[in-house]
Amino acid sequence: MTHDDDARWSGWPKPTRWGELTQLPNGHWRTTWQIALESLDATRVEDVAATATHRDAGFAVELTPHGQSDLMVTIDTSRWGQEVDYYGLTYELFRLIDSRLGRIRFIQGSPREWWSPFVSH
Repeated sequence: MTHDDDARWSGWPKPTRWGELTQLPNGHWRTTWQIALESLDATRVEDVAATATHRDAGFAVELTPHGQSDLMVTIDTSRWGQEVDYYGLTYELFRLIDSRLGRIRFIQGSPREWWSPFVSH
């Protein structure tokens, strides 16, 4: 590792907060996220939610716009929402939101650069 690498990763990992987890009466889980975008293309919300949903994995996405540039993300899962295989699906959802709906500024109040899909290496 070079000095530049040391400086780039100084202070990692950054403190991030996973979405709010709630167990549903049927035993499934719901995770809700608050995402702030620079701007929001609300015309593509349903398409992004459908693309990010993986029914075979028990991962269903709902996206709800709030105001001009905020998005509430609801993910219903058939197992605990922080199972290791859901991390990749969640991060892929963040990438889809960022590329198709608008550039993410904050996820759960933390800057985008603190989240795995957007960390510069």
